[in-house]
Amino acid sequence: MWYKILPLLLVLMTAASCKKKTGPQGPTGPQGAQGVHGNANVVSTGTIAVTSWTLSSSNVYYSDYIPVPQLDSATYVSGSVQTYFMNSSSFFQLPFSDGYSTLMAEYGLHWTKLYYYNNDHSAPSAPVGAVIRIVIIPPAMKHQFPNLNYANYYNVKEAFKLAD
Repeated sequence: MWYKILPLLLVLMTAASCKKKTGPQGPTGPQGAQGVHGNANVVSTGTIAVTSWTLSSSNVYYSDYIPVPQLDSATYVSGSVQTYFMNSSSFFQLPFSDGYSTLMAEYGLHWTKLYYYNNDHSAPSAPVGAVIRIVIIPPAMKHQFPNLNYANYYNVKEAFKLAD
């Protein structure tokens, strides 16, 4: 009986050991179209109403601490943190001054602190209705747009496709 199976085994072994010759590689295809820049890992806080102002002990400025958990160490060291203040219906980069008073920001790991003071260092009135946006741009994304005008919120919004 094994002599009937032997020819079948020889045919199967011969077929399994056959190799098909591969021809030369063809030419490289055309370059694909440039993809659209995205906003991977760029974070915008959206609008934040600043309402917890605290007057300094010297009565020279108001401040408010804002937690920003997305502000990690890589972005703090090598990325970009942009804070924009809404004045009327437009956003302006901090520091912002109207000639009489100034609003500025200080940053740390996972936080932003705002300061509001009169330029003549007189006692300021409490800021009312302050609205800001914070945009956190990781190092890799910052370098994709070396010529971007980061002072203009609307340019940043468009470049990184930020939602309102």
